[in-house]
Amino acid sequence: MTLPRTLSPSLLAAALLLLAPMAQAKPPPASSIAVLASGPLLNLEGHEVGQVRLERQGGRLYVQVRDAGRAAGANLEVLVSASSRALRAGDHSGPGQSAVRIGSIQQGDVRYLLPAVLLPGSVRSVWVWCPSVKLPSAQALLSRPAQ
Repeated sequence: MTLPRTLSPSLLAAALLLLAPMAQAKPPPASSIAVLASGPLLNLEGHEVGQVRLERQGGRLYVQVRDAGRAAGANLEVLVSASSRALRAGDHSGPGQSAVRIGSIQQGDVRYLLPAVLLPGSVRSVWVWCPSVKLPSAQALLSRPAQ
């Protein structure tokens, strides 16, 4: 094999050593993410404002919130709960004592890592909660796929 005069054999070898790990590093395939449950994120009026999925990847649990915009200036949190009670207009009750805060709502798609103590079966709903006025803003009741 002849090399172009502009590239020395040692330079070529160094480049191949540097590029080899990059060529082998691949993102995990989408199949490695298991969707355990999902549901539409509905506001108090029943309008869909996003999508929620409970996922398992690499032995860890995540909540994926898609397309959930934030109200301007609002301080909204994301909670997971064992409650499967549906949210209704005028509802002033929350997700219950067992709810766990997992983060603040963000615009776009956000994936939240759940605490290791939570079991997949204990996550039945995801709430968008306004702690300053102690009122819900939206909720997703999670449905498990048929086995």
